[in-house]
Amino acid sequence: MSVVKLTAGSIHYDRSGPLEGRTAVFVHGYAMGRSLWRPLSERLAARGFDCVAPTWPLGEHTEAMNADDDLTMHGIAGMVAELLDALDLHDVVLVGNDTGGAIAQLVAVGTPERLGAL
Repeated sequence: MSVVKLTAGSIHYDRSGPLEGRTAVFVHGYAMGRSLWRPLSERLAARGFDCVAPTWPLGEHTEAMNADDDLTMHGIAGMVAELLDALDLHDVVLVGNDTGGAIAQLVAVGTPERLGAL
């Protein structure tokens, strides 16, 4: 597990697969965490994808975010975009489910230059 410091606080994430592979970033839904993506990440990593699976502050996040942080879907979409910047990720395949699917769509609208697929 790794940690990236964002404006809102710390985000813990798992990363697997070759760093030179195409990057897939995962956005889970409400009351879930990064472990949801482990079976898929393992399969994609075996096929050459660089998989980044964060735990977003949607229920399983273990470290408090800043007290004044925006935890709406738009706010979390901003965190996803900031993570892409912090890890210098481009041409990302953004994968979301449930609430994370809606957040991924907001990221696609707000930061299309970072994404290659949704």
